[in-house]
Amino acid sequence: MSPKIFAIACCATMFAGAVSLEAQPVKLTEKEAALLTKSAQQYRDTVYDPEIPRAFAVNQLGCPACKDKFLKYGAYGWIITEDKPFKVQCPACKRIFPDNDFEKYYRTKDKSLLTGEFVDDGRGIKLPGEKQKYWVVAYYHHWMLYKHNFVLELVSAYKRTGNAEFARRLFARLDRYAEVYSRYNYNTQSRYAEEVYSGYNGRMVNAIWETFLSRDIAHAYRISKSFLDKEDAELQKVTGKTSAEIKKNIEENMLRIMAADIMSGNGKNAGNFGMHQNALLEISAALEDKNMWRWVTDFRPVYSWSSTPLNYALYCNFYNDGAPGESPGYNRHWLINLTEIAKQLELNGVDIKKQHRHYQRILDYAHNLSLCAKFMSASGDTGGIKSMGGAFFGKDHPDKLAGYRSTLLPGYGTASLQNQNPAAPAAFWMTFGAYIGHKHLDGLHIELYANNTPMMPDFGYPESASADDRVRPAWFTNTVSHNTVVVNSSAQRTSHGKLLHYDAGKFVQRIEVDAPELYKGLQEYRRTDIVCEPSAGKLVVLDIFRVKGGKQHDWFIHGTNGKAQYNGIDFTPQGGGTLAGKDVDFGFYYDDKKLQGKVTNYGSYRGSGFQYLTNVMSADGKSGSSVIFPVNKGLGFNPSAENTALKIHPVNGEGEKWFLSEGPTQRNHKNVPKTLPFFTRRTVGKAPLQSVFISVLETASADAPVITDIKTLAADYENVDIVITFSDNSTLRISDFDKIKNNLRTQVILTDADGREKAAYKYSGKTFTAKLKSVDLLNESVIFDRDIPAEFADTIFRVGRHAYKIGSIEGSKITLKDQSMIRGRFRMLNKKPIPPLNLATKEMYVYNSDAKTVIGKYPASLPADHPADQDLWIGMCAPGDEAVFVCPSERNIK
Repeated sequence: MSPKIFAIACCATMFAGAVSLEAQPVKLTEKEAALLTKSAQQYRDTVYDPEIPRAFAVNQLGCPACKDKFLKYGAYGWIITEDKPFKVQCPACKRIFPDNDFEKYYRTKDKSLLTGEFVDDGRGIKLPGEKQKYWVVAYYHHWMLYKHNFVLELVSAYKRTGNAEFARRLFARLDRYAEVYSRYNYNTQSRYAEEVYSGYNGRMVNAIWETFLSRDIAHAYRISKSFLDKEDAELQKVTGKTSAEIKKNIEENMLRIMAADIMSGNGKNAGNFGMHQNALLEISAALEDKNMWRWVTDFRPVYSWSSTPLNYALYCNFYNDGAPGESPGYNRHWLINLTEIAKQLELNGVDIKKQHRHYQRILDYAHNLSLCAKFMSASGDTGGIKSMGGAFFGKDHPDKLAGYRSTLLPGYGTASLQNQNPAAPAAFWMTFGAYIGHKHLDGLHIELYANNTPMMPDFGYPESASADDRVRPAWFTNTVSHNTVVVNSSAQRTSHGKLLHYDAGKFVQRIEVDAPELYKGLQEYRRTDIVCEPSAGKLVVLDIFRVKGGKQHDWFIHGTNGKAQYNGIDFTPQGGGTLAGKDVDFGFYYDDKKLQGKVTNYGSYRGSGFQYLTNVMSADGKSGSSVIFPVNKGLGFNPSAENTALKIHPVNGEGEKWFLSEGPTQRNHKNVPKTLPFFTRRTVGKAPLQSVFISVLETASADAPVITDIKTLAADYENVDIVITFSDNSTLRISDFDKIKNNLRTQVILTDADGREKAAYKYSGKTFTAKLKSVDLLNESVIFDRDIPAEFADTIFRVGRHAYKIGSIEGSKITLKDQSMIRGRFRMLNKKPIPPLNLATKEMYVYNSDAKTVIGKYPASLPADHPADQDLWIGMCAPGDEAVFVCPSERNIK
């Protein structure tokens, strides 16, 4: 399978069939022996009443005693052990909470036992003057249910050894779970539902994690249920039930309730796409109920995208380029789950790959995120600043350059420009999409990778996913913490950018995207990046960011773990405060009074986030200067070359205000710097303000020529023309024009120290238009009203805001490359499209069952009277639409 996803291999045995287990004299491992130190009765007795609350996090403040000193250990860093029931220990101050003996209180209901400084009656420690409680008992209960239940450990030991003692302990616990399972109600028994989100649901744990518990429990039962084929006196003594009664209890009072929760969509057992589907398939196998798996694949009324049947989800939940609809980190789970689903369905004679050509494209999504075959952007809720995405990809892809190639996911909205050189890999990356799940407000954010290190990484997953985490929306997911432009001191909206040009190749590569919808009232929000490789592994990027509209524009770039340096600029310390102002304290919600001083859901915050940037220095803008962000070895970074740094050379800047500052990293991420250095360029004026930020970004190191001079011939909104001189006296002239000038948009010429031309690049910017004559969605082909020149192969064309990669050209027919034009498959039921068309937008079209005949524009033309048993399709374009082809560039490399 391509690509091989390492995580899938870890799960490959999950769905192995039940095996015949006969007791054999097998020496126990140390961990297996430890499982037998508790009796079956103890395993049963430590399944506590469901009425004791659960909490996956104590709160967002930290420790009741040492407060935020705890936070560096992460929300899940508390120490818990089975031999100290309902006690949690702070890893920072080592204090144990609560002071009272909750287990004794729980057994006796004697309120006189609720004594001490830090008392928890099950619903949290309440301290004077603090608005949040510390839910230590609930934390203990949650994690004992979720991670310390020993269900998988017991079944694994039983499967390996055949020792009945493991089965007895397993069924003593499962039987007790089943006795009380119907009483679990997370909505009334959890911190999250009480303090954060009153509508939140689940059973033993929160609804998303309940899917994992359900899968594990069903798996354990399926593997070991043959033990119940005969009576066991010891187990009967512990449970008070015969084997048949235990079996019935587990199946009827737990597994079938789990299945009903999933299939009913009541929200008690529902995760991201694939999670509850996998749980249901495992339950189906455990119950030997083959009808359940059809719920996973076949059409049925459904109103939740995460429960969309597989035959429809492949088109409704995945972009037309194969990308799932969430952040890369969460999409990893989609791929793992999808692969596991495919394995299960294959046992029932269903071959997803043969039925859906889109399936292989989905599996290849992971490689399309690979940067330098080692990294992956920590985009959205994904990873951290180390950008270590290598484990996402297998290393056995048949294309040995797969992780080094430039890639474009036009539907998902990411693009990389890479040098395809395994010996000295380098990469540029941009995000311009608007995927649905776990997205940050990061439109037109860019990153560079060189010298074995990320030079300007995204922060990735915030300190928590909890809605009551005030840092998350104001800083980590906010626009300010990304390498882009903040308009009017506010966060971006979510919108898909329009890809104007994408040109991958040797020596020079180019990308241009416009996304004015990211801010209300903008006429232009366009970024052009010309990525040059003047020497092996070294990148020089001309970054041009044009903004038109609003009254304040702030251009941000941040580095890694080195302290900012600068040349030719007179920075003056602000003397306290934050970038929001000298009198604005760190973290204070100065621009949202509704959220000030409250413990609430902070997800509505759309302010600047400037209050998280400290140690502020300011200066008047000055061209000919530079800011340097060194990359020091250690703290998660290991550059392969000495003196590795990101150098920022502003080409213009007069009339701007510049700032250096520091922004915090996640306190619970290990081996990372506490802050990253930030450089800000600011323009202020009357609306509609027009700004152009022109900069040269250089990946510098000791083993490659560095920039010694930049001569500016033109640097304004319409024209950019510069000559860069390197330390070896070679020069790089880069010219880029806002409009076509002398049959030219972009030209780059590299000359050696003697003035001889070494390489050249020319992009005319000319376009070629044609109208769509017919569309075949399933065969991924389009016929135009005129022949398409053969030289357009491997370029892109646009229809509206959507871009498509061209594969083969045969006269007027184009077959797409690695993507389709489909954004949905559905049926009409009660005058509504089912399943929900999550990725469809108003400029798309409704197609008939043949996927060739257009009914009309979506959503106005949804046919209410269409036969309920016939599928319809959503196409991204239709006959009559105009396509714009961008003329290919010219390269001359000597």
